[in-house]
Amino acid sequence: RAQSELEIALRERIKELDCLYTISTFSETHFQYPDRFLQSVVDCLPRSWQYPQHACARINYGDKQYTTRNFAKGKWRMASDIVADGRSVGAVEVFYRKVVPPSDTGPFLKEEHALIRAVAERVGSVMMHMKALSDLRVAHRAIQREHQALQEANIALRTVLARLEEEKNGIKASVAANIQKVIMPIVFELELEVTGR
Repeated sequence: RAQSELEIALRERIKELDCLYTISTFSETHFQYPDRFLQSVVDCLPRSWQYPQHACARINYGDKQYTTRNFAKGKWRMASDIVADGRSVGAVEVFYRKVVPPSDTGPFLKEEHALIRAVAERVGSVMMHMKALSDLRVAHRAIQREHQALQEANIALRTVLARLEEEKNGIKASVAANIQKVIMPIVFELELEVTGR
C-alpha cells in the first residue's frame, strides 16, 4: 500500500517536471511566436494533472484567450495570475469538467497548486522576454532606417560640399585671372609712372 502511494506520488512529480521542461522547450522553439507559445502551453497542461482525462485548460493573456480543444468550464477550477511588471496581465486556469474523486482539500493536489503558480510565473517571464525582444527588433529597425537616412544625408552633404569646393576653386581662379588681367597691368603702369622708366 505505501509502495503504491509512493509510486503514484513519484509519477505525479514526474508529470509536473515534464510539464515545466516542456514549457521551457516551447519558450525556445516558439520564442518569436507568442500565440504559438501560449497555445502550446495550454495544450500541455491537462496531461500534467492527476486526472488528465477530465482536465482542460485556458490561458487568458491580455485580450486573448487560449483553450484546449475540449475546453469546458467545470465545477473544479484552479488558477494563477500571470504577472508582468508587477501587475496581472492574465491567468492560467485548469478545470475538471467532470467530478473526480475529491480529497480533503478538493480534487487538486497541493503540488498542482505549486505547479500552476510555476507555470504562470514561467509564462509571464517568457512573455516579457518576447515583448522585450520584439521591442528591441522594432527599435533596431528604426535605428537602421535612421542610419540609412543619415548615410543618404551624408552623401548629399558631401556632394554639396564638393560643389562648393569646385565653386570656391572656380572663384579663386577667376579672381587670380582678374588680378593678372586687370589689376597687374594697372600696377605695372603705376610703377612705371613712379619710377619714370
